[in-house]
Amino acid sequence: MEDVARLLWGPHLVFGLPLVALVLAWRLRRKRHAEGPAPGAAATRRTVALLCGLPGAAAVALAVDEAGPGVLPWYWLSTLPFVLLGRTMARVPAVRATRRAGPAGWWIWWAAAAAILPAGIHGFGQIHTTVLGWPEWSAGFVLVPLLFACGFAGARPWLLRLTLPATAVFAAMAVLALLETPGRISELVEAATTQAFAYVPAGAGAYAGAVTVAMAHAVPAALASTHAPFLVGGGDWNPRAYVPVALAASLGLGTVTGLAVAAKGPDASPAERALLPMERPHSRGLRPNPEVGQTVVLPEKTPLEPGNAYAMVLRSDPRGHEFFQARLLAEKNMVVAPAYQVLDRTDTIVFRPKHAFQARNPGWDVRVPVTRTERTVQGRRFYEFRPQDPNLDLRRLIVRRALGKTPYLVADDFHFIGRVARAVAPDELGEHLALFEARPKGAPPNPAFHEFFRMGYRGPYADDGQPRPPWAIVGREDFDGAPGTLLHLEFRSPPRGANILGITKTGRLEAPPWRFLLGADTVVLRHADGPEHDVYVPVRGFMDEGRLVFESTVDAWKDFRVVARTEHLSGPYLVTPPYRFSAEVRRGHRFPGQLEERRALVPLHPHGEPMGPDAALPYDPHPGALFTTDLAGPFYAAGDGLGPVAAHVRHHLGLAGGVLAWLFGALAFAGFVAAVVDALGPVARTLLLAGAAVASPVALGAQPGSMLAYFETIAGLAVIATLAWAVRRIRT
Repeated sequence: MEDVARLLWGPHLVFGLPLVALVLAWRLRRKRHAEGPAPGAAATRRTVALLCGLPGAAAVALAVDEAGPGVLPWYWLSTLPFVLLGRTMARVPAVRATRRAGPAGWWIWWAAAAAILPAGIHGFGQIHTTVLGWPEWSAGFVLVPLLFACGFAGARPWLLRLTLPATAVFAAMAVLALLETPGRISELVEAATTQAFAYVPAGAGAYAGAVTVAMAHAVPAALASTHAPFLVGGGDWNPRAYVPVALAASLGLGTVTGLAVAAKGPDASPAERALLPMERPHSRGLRPNPEVGQTVVLPEKTPLEPGNAYAMVLRSDPRGHEFFQARLLAEKNMVVAPAYQVLDRTDTIVFRPKHAFQARNPGWDVRVPVTRTERTVQGRRFYEFRPQDPNLDLRRLIVRRALGKTPYLVADDFHFIGRVARAVAPDELGEHLALFEARPKGAPPNPAFHEFFRMGYRGPYADDGQPRPPWAIVGREDFDGAPGTLLHLEFRSPPRGANILGITKTGRLEAPPWRFLLGADTVVLRHADGPEHDVYVPVRGFMDEGRLVFESTVDAWKDFRVVARTEHLSGPYLVTPPYRFSAEVRRGHRFPGQLEERRALVPLHPHGEPMGPDAALPYDPHPGALFTTDLAGPFYAAGDGLGPVAAHVRHHLGLAGGVLAWLFGALAFAGFVAAVVDALGPVARTLLLAGAAVASPVALGAQPGSMLAYFETIAGLAVIATLAWAVRRIRT
């Protein structure tokens, strides 16, 4: 679906659509019949305008959340030509209040429902989760009864009465939240103008404009045939007379919503930027000893007693270790290493990039599944590790991916017997308790005790026979969340992009194969004179041989190697979508002594600690891997769609304000559905309500990216069909 949307909203449609619309509007304007607007009450105009603006606001919220603030200029520009085209084509005579909508108008309601109902359901679900902290799927318990109530003719007028105040209060809350941060609106408008020059913001903005104008024409016609007696007490109704008011309300409400979503919620965080294992080490340093070799200096308040022996363990790194006697034999396409016990189950070898910056990040690792074969030469046992894929050439892999030649073997933990004794150091440490390895005779072969620490093993820890504890994010000192609470957190891109990219030998950009980076579409080249001079380059990301590759969509930046030779420019930096994850609050009593009173936020991830890519790419990284980047966070997640609006409201107006926003959002959505339902016949009404009930759990569980592609595809096909029909009308 993403590919179809990208094809539809290419340059031929994005840049050709406004021109064609203006030409058609000019041609048809000369043929328009003069018709005077029918009178109507001011309250009717406001209600109609709000019913037109609600779907447009929801569409703008979803588009801005996915494509950034660059959507807003395209939303403004695309809405005006659509309105001109629609007004000149809609030469509809005055509609009597007693007239019912005919089957000819059903198609526009079905198209609107297909594009708007999932967006509205998803937007309310985000408000529900952001304000109440409950899972998004639980919003279905509120939405399904509301949709069911729309099936009763007596309930629909009341829902329409509540639409006006509910929407007005929700919009006022969004405005108050934006005004709480001085200068924030001007920053967002500036970001919108600089990020607009890309296909994705253009397509998303055109989609939002198409939805807005479609509602501006569909809602008045439907209300004219069903609710005019209730609203104005009879009389004629001319839908074209309400288009200017509906357009103003749509643009105003959509702009406020888009700006609030672009603000991305308050920068509040419950956590420090620190990641620690949920396991307290029995160590405060290392000291060599001429009698027993390597010793571990025990903490001053250690529970271990001198003269006793304890079962201890050193933890390995899932990214692998550099064993000093391991060798890469490139000509034989294998790695050899002594037959250590900690290598008895090794089935993966890791190669890290040459560049030190990339080598710090586990997302750049290349993990090679291998087969292990034991050999004996002159009485010495060793292992041969060969790639499971017989067609994989390690030498070519290293050259092609710019990797280091050092193999890192994924090994087991090292279990040993540690003996405690008193020791005296000649420096300021003085007398202390020390732990050393008491390796019995006949023990399986393993590296020397001091080599484990040189290879990067951590510990030692008490060996209680339990599985490896997970790593946790350290909570802030003032955060005292209840243990067992589930938090929704996110990492965010800096405004000028994140330093997460590498440049290949051919001038393309590479990034770790993280799934959320596939949604990135903008690269920033920072200027030394300030952000106002930065260069924004639209890019397209795709997977290529295990790497996430970005290519520019403009010819001027096909080769990013020129950045290093361009004066005053640095980068490139990638503007990434937020990376959202959930974490469980626990007590931090296993943290080091000075942090044991803090809370521990344990990410809910299949892997308990950061490691390299999975077999299936792209993959979702452990949140700890993002600490090696300059992504900001973790912050409380603002959510998708209308979620950031609710996050702003709750942050500035408290829980009571958030609950009001939640209530008014639900009523506004129900009012729109009530208007749609009355425009349909009995069979179509039943099918729509049934489809909405089914769409509730589907939309609540859908990914925003796939939803936006679905909506963009519908909007693109509708625009093409409308233009074809308009051309046919001109010819006849």
